[in-house]
Amino acid sequence: MEILQTIWFALTGVLLAAFLVTGGCDFGAGINILFLRDAKSRIYAAEKILPFWDGNQVWLITAGGALFAAFPPAYAAVLSTMYTPVILLLFSITVRVASIEFFAAAKTERGKSAWAKAFAWASLLSVLLIGVALGAVFSGLVLPAQGGFIENFLRLFSPMSVAAAALAILYCAAQGALFTTLCASAQKTQGARWKNYSRNALIALTLGFVCYAAAFFLLAPKGELNRGALVAILAAAYIFLRAAYIFLKRGMFKSALVSSSAFALLAVGVHAAAAFPYIVPSAKQGEGMTIYAVSSGELTLTVMLWVAAIGVPLAIAYNVFSVRSMFKKGGGEKLY
Repeated sequence: MEILQTIWFALTGVLLAAFLVTGGCDFGAGINILFLRDAKSRIYAAEKILPFWDGNQVWLITAGGALFAAFPPAYAAVLSTMYTPVILLLFSITVRVASIEFFAAAKTERGKSAWAKAFAWASLLSVLLIGVALGAVFSGLVLPAQGGFIENFLRLFSPMSVAAAALAILYCAAQGALFTTLCASAQKTQGARWKNYSRNALIALTLGFVCYAAAFFLLAPKGELNRGALVAILAAAYIFLRAAYIFLKRGMFKSALVSSSAFALLAVGVHAAAAFPYIVPSAKQGEGMTIYAVSSGELTLTVMLWVAAIGVPLAIAYNVFSVRSMFKKGGGEKLY
């Protein structure tokens, strides 16, 4: 039984990391639109993620579903405390979906640019809320619930959760820039422009990560966290960031994107290792929810594991197939 609980703890983290890796491309492309000066660049960035954005969001839904099915009390505690940010997140995602669809249907450059901006602001708000929520859970701010919706919402904004939100935004911006650079590699003008933008985004992410790592050790709750090998994992994450920068300078855009993705996997891994065995840590010793206390029954976990063993590889295969197919079809030109 403990093995199943540990597997589902790890699998939930993997699903979250998969969302950051895939969703980071299109959420990041949206965030980058806010910093692009001309309408053509904004339209170009939005066009590159049109074939992929809806499939990428599935990983976030799946991660939430895994938490609900494997650890129901933890899901209830998190969603109850975070009612307000969850509603805001659903609103921003709805605006985001509508904006990208209207962008695809717009016939004029002015219309496309306007909907691209709406998509960008909704993407930024979504990543901000997701980052704050994850930082708040990790910081032990969810338990115990206090006050009403507004009170619970405001207390989620601690230095640690704000730092987590900033890191999430910087990562998505870098991931989105690298993906767009890969798409634009066949075009001389756009390729050079996006390579330079990706370089700046990676520098900002690296500096942000160094600051976050310092905050991680200074501000993270000490009651229920095991720091053991965390320094080594953080160092490995930094190495992958540096590798992404080196690959980008050498024009190895696929390798740069892979290295950036590995950074996300390690970033989620370091937080999971720090919190284990708590699925919902608490700032106060002994008040958190462990995976052993709040998991579903053995039969439920077993059946779900078989479903995941079939479904997750299929989802990964679909992601890989769709990306390869679109690149073969577009070759760096318009993919939609």
